[in-house]
Amino acid sequence: MSISLLASAEVRASASVSASFSTLVAFGGVEVSADSMQAAGASRVIKGASLAGSDLQQLYSAPDGDVVAMVASKDLPLSQRDTETLQRLMLTKIPVFIRMNGQSSVDRQRVAMLLGVAPKGESALVHRDTSGDMMVFLPSTTEAASDGAILRDLRAARAMQVEAEADAPAAPVKKSVRTARSMSAVASVNSVTTPPEISFAPIRRYKLFPVSKENGIGGGTTIEVARAVTQVGDRKIITVTSDMDITPPYVGYYRTPETIYNQFALPTNYGATHQVSYTPPEGGEELLRNLDYLPKSDGRTDFDFNDTSTVTTTFGGTAGAEVSSSGKPDEALAAKASVQASASYTKTRTRALSMKFTDYSLQASSAELGRVSWKAPIASRAYHNVLNGNGGGLWWRRYHTSHHVVSAMTPMMRSAHLAGESTWSVPGASDGNVTVTVKVAFERAEYRSPSTRLLRHVNKEAVASIEIPMEDPYLTREMTVLISSWEDGRCLAGVEGRAELLACNKADRRQMWSLDTNDRYVNFASKTCLTATRGNQPVSLQPCVLNGNNQRWRWLADRLHLYRGGTRGDRLFVKNGELHSSVPSPGIESFPVNSHHPLLPPYPSYPSPPFPGELVPAPSHVASPTRVDPSVVNLPPVDDRQRWDVQVLRSGL
Repeated sequence: MSISLLASAEVRASASVSASFSTLVAFGGVEVSADSMQAAGASRVIKGASLAGSDLQQLYSAPDGDVVAMVASKDLPLSQRDTETLQRLMLTKIPVFIRMNGQSSVDRQRVAMLLGVAPKGESALVHRDTSGDMMVFLPSTTEAASDGAILRDLRAARAMQVEAEADAPAAPVKKSVRTARSMSAVASVNSVTTPPEISFAPIRRYKLFPVSKENGIGGGTTIEVARAVTQVGDRKIITVTSDMDITPPYVGYYRTPETIYNQFALPTNYGATHQVSYTPPEGGEELLRNLDYLPKSDGRTDFDFNDTSTVTTTFGGTAGAEVSSSGKPDEALAAKASVQASASYTKTRTRALSMKFTDYSLQASSAELGRVSWKAPIASRAYHNVLNGNGGGLWWRRYHTSHHVVSAMTPMMRSAHLAGESTWSVPGASDGNVTVTVKVAFERAEYRSPSTRLLRHVNKEAVASIEIPMEDPYLTREMTVLISSWEDGRCLAGVEGRAELLACNKADRRQMWSLDTNDRYVNFASKTCLTATRGNQPVSLQPCVLNGNNQRWRWLADRLHLYRGGTRGDRLFVKNGELHSSVPSPGIESFPVNSHHPLLPPYPSYPSPPFPGELVPAPSHVASPTRVDPSVVNLPPVDDRQRWDVQVLRSGL
């Protein structure tokens, strides 16, 4: 099938996000009604199963916001082909609309396997932004709505956030983040990393946005999960940072369409809650801990809150700086080194939270397990001053000096900005699930003018909740990588006990590998180890054993050797499309090892033949590099069949 996705005028690149999703790509059994298409502003629906390679290229190159993929949890798991297609669309920053037909653990597990996160609710829009972070937009309305209407609102919220982050200043902003309103709030939280920048640390970030237009609640929450490993402990640290704007509707004097009466309303309380729960694997312990939260309570009713949280996280392994010739972190070198208990590197992050309180105080509580709450109640003095003024009451003020009622209302009585951060931890080696729920709310007191008699208290809230799997390739103790062949660019994969080469796909868990502390390459999907064989038998995947010399691998430059064969023996290579390890084999030449460090190439011209007198590449701390041995200058070029590259899977990519 060949499709013409967009008219030429629509294909033009745009600096801003498209105002509507013109193309919906439906996977599984998703059916889109004409009403939903109209509500979403879409002009066409394409079945994902029918997409060919040329069609995908057109989708990839479409302007941001033109295309959205749609899938329902009841149709999961998809076929292998559809799964790869959907994940490739997502990796190219095309958002995915997920319809949650059920909320069982099986439903959420299937969604998390596909998207990397499972929203808790009837539907959500999941989008991978340019930094690799997962953005999740959840509708907070309780009213029944079509998929198209929900998608329209989520699309608008996403467009606002994408443009806000694109416009956000690169340098930290020292002034109050209250100046960045609505959906741009989450982008304005200061985040500073100490140099040198380690972009490949084991960190996952999720940005959670409750979409609640009818309640005047905007802003977002960033959830950061980091794998912190030291010689005495291994934990996953979960940091939840919210930056929310609350502008309640119908504040001050107003008249609703449903009544002919004048009414007066005043927000009496604003609030936000972080609730975190941990579901361990079967038989595991629930060891969730709250490490800290910010801000703490403050009884003043007129103050500026400015504080920072600084977190220094230690990661097991190396950043590659001690090996690289430049002395800077190098992800490829770091990924080729097995994790040693004594090796580590650190990353420091500082976040600044700013708020202004006028006529409201701050109450923080962490009394309940797994919950941190903040409330901002109105000061009784200010409350009574607005209602009663000089003692005349609302009736007197309404008919004699009504403008005084408005002037008595301070800015926070119309709109509030709440920021809060909580930090939690779970066992690092555990593969359970963490559920993060963020609730933002306000309470409004309503009166019928001119009476001062309370009509009712109205409570409104926006709730967003996601389940995050801790079994994540981005959160492994050892770096998770794809291993690609220099011969044809395909990637090493474990397929039903066999080692094969497949078209590289960063979302395919069969292609994910980690080099553990015992120098074994462990497949992320099967948890089995890459195993060498003797003779002409191809390489396979077998259960991991501690003393298996046929499972211990090490890198010599870009060649993957077995320990048992020394520097000139067995290694991983491609032979007639199959993966083998037994040397000698025709065309598989042996090459020298770098005398300064085995991970570096043995000579600067590598993989081309060396030149006489060349200096051997050395780590930056080596003061006097040696020269290439004259005996190796007649070596041939290195055969691409035995050369491999690693692609690190980390959040910064």
